[in-house]
Amino acid sequence: MRLVIPIGSPDPYREAWSQFRLLLKALRTRFWDQKPFILSHLLTGRCNANCQSCLWKLPAESRADELTTEQVMGLYAEAVACGFRELVLWGGEPLLRPDAPALLGFARNVGMRTTLITNGWSLADRHADVLPNVNRLILSLDAVGDLHDDIRGCSGLFRRINAALDVTLAHYGNTRVVLICVVSKLNFNALEPLVDFARERKLPLLFQHMNLEDYGAGDRSENARQIALSATESGEVSARLRKLRISGARLRDSTSYLEAMGRNSFEYRCHYKKVLLRVEANGDILDCTRIAVPLVNIKQCSLKAFLDAPGYRQFISRAESCNRCRDIGVVELSHIWEGHLRAVVNATLGAVGR
Repeated sequence: MRLVIPIGSPDPYREAWSQFRLLLKALRTRFWDQKPFILSHLLTGRCNANCQSCLWKLPAESRADELTTEQVMGLYAEAVACGFRELVLWGGEPLLRPDAPALLGFARNVGMRTTLITNGWSLADRHADVLPNVNRLILSLDAVGDLHDDIRGCSGLFRRINAALDVTLAHYGNTRVVLICVVSKLNFNALEPLVDFARERKLPLLFQHMNLEDYGAGDRSENARQIALSATESGEVSARLRKLRISGARLRDSTSYLEAMGRNSFEYRCHYKKVLLRVEANGDILDCTRIAVPLVNIKQCSLKAFLDAPGYRQFISRAESCNRCRDIGVVELSHIWEGHLRAVVNATLGAVGR
């Protein structure tokens, strides 16, 4: 029996119920069926920023391949029927899609908790449409002031992020805000001001080791490799961040993740795909163990048929042997799956990922 709390229920009650359902599903996934309960949807590959570290941005003309509003709603409704309890909406920049607020609202109405990952450019202007349907807001922030704009190739972005934070923190107390920073040669000497900024705003901050490859549409890593930290720089950053954590900074990276960052070596068996299923902007579900290889497209295959097929289990088995990702969500969740104490403790503070 699937219980549904009416949409008109009081927010505190509805929030507590949704968290409880998410916990139950997480326990079922871990100890029973190992079927994912988080839908990660790259709503669009388009973006108004131009980050050198980005592996996901697609050309503007790729819009023609994006799922329509109706197709996305169909995906979300089917996902709930298959047991998914959370939606992570990202891109590209998801708020470039005019229908993003409606899609977030639809996801909430069919029973999913929602996480929005955004660069913050248009959030202050669109907050009234967007934020009422966002449980968790993840803002990408790589530095303080003009340096962030330079890194992101988007003049005025830091000012807009500040405006978005002002309105979010003042008016949307039920939306949990997390800042996430990708560390590279472009900002590794400017991390302490960012830590101070998070402390002043009373916000949790995650530092993310830069991924050098993604399985989306082929190798987009040429620019990323040019700005990746050297082994010496990684060690220095790790030591500084661990020292800041000890001194009381609001860092949400586990000590084990920061130590792995320092070694520039991440040792884990990947269990991420048992928990999270990623759908591309065009509807592809890709094989993360191979580059640009679609397993299925949701326009031709239902989620239930995909999750029940032998090919899905074979994919999960292949993924276990891979540990190429440096994404904090992948590493931390895989450690949590296996019961690593520091990662489990950190999970109560809010690890995230794509």
